[in-house]
Amino acid sequence: MKKIKCGIVGCGEHAFRAHVVHLINSKALELVAISDVSDVVMDKFEEKCNRNFKKCATLTDLLKQEVDAVFIATPDIYHAAMVTEAIEAGKHIFVEKPVATTERELKLVYEKIKEAERKGLIVSSCHPRRFDPPFLWIKDNLPKYIGVLGPVVSFSFDFSYHRPWDKDKHGGSLLLDHGNHEIDLLHFLFGYSGFWACKLRDTHDRYHVSGFRNDEIAFSFSGTRYLGASNYNEYATIRFEKGEMSLAASHDNGRVFVRSHEDNNSQTLYAGATDYVRRFKDTTENFGQAILGESENYLSLKDLLVNTTFSVSLKEKSVLNYRFS
Repeated sequence: MKKIKCGIVGCGEHAFRAHVVHLINSKALELVAISDVSDVVMDKFEEKCNRNFKKCATLTDLLKQEVDAVFIATPDIYHAAMVTEAIEAGKHIFVEKPVATTERELKLVYEKIKEAERKGLIVSSCHPRRFDPPFLWIKDNLPKYIGVLGPVVSFSFDFSYHRPWDKDKHGGSLLLDHGNHEIDLLHFLFGYSGFWACKLRDTHDRYHVSGFRNDEIAFSFSGTRYLGASNYNEYATIRFEKGEMSLAASHDNGRVFVRSHEDNNSQTLYAGATDYVRRFKDTTENFGQAILGESENYLSLKDLLVNTTFSVSLKEKSVLNYRFS
């Protein structure tokens, strides 16, 4: 099978761990060119991969190589401009979130992504919880529990991650860095609905947003980054009209606790723990399969817009009233 030739711009540690280790072994993708502002970083990158690539000083140089697709893993502030340049060069794009860092950038790049779709180009981003065993389990089993416990009333998600390496990396905003993941998970599990959201706090190491959807599901997202480098903790709670479900995604094999409010019966189930390798591998592989026409792009243009709007708009202001067109 012919592989999709890829380049990557931004050769940092996250790019390597999240995508490149999977690119090297991909059935659909072949990494052939790299770009970074530092020659030293590119040299170390080749050493870790144990192979040589065409090294390019800029994205512009990389786009002139024989590549069909480009992974953009640079600092956030360069994403929108690089997505625009890659689309104009006719390349498929996988861009790390967020796609933009301001509302003005988002408006411009959104028009470019619509142009890319018209050209038949695939544009994707990284929302790996959609491929994670515990959240796939919830999505698969949710209809059954709605049948027993009634309609969903609220959803809350809380995470505690390692300390940020650079507190200014995302403009001092944990919401800009991570809020797009939480709103994506909300729509992945419960479908699309317009919503109102309010920012309660946003610093480099803590954020909290609460909101209410038009379908009457309340939601709350909160996150902290205080822990040691090896710690990742994710918890979700779904409240139904007549019961509740709580998930410890990263502990005890994805422990799920379900309780009925009517008879107080409860059960403990196991959804499978978060698999960080699998969720990034499947995200990367889906990109290649979508280009080859073997699978649909798991992330739609609608997803890209709402996920980025959520983070960008609430970073800039306190309230967002979002309507799907």
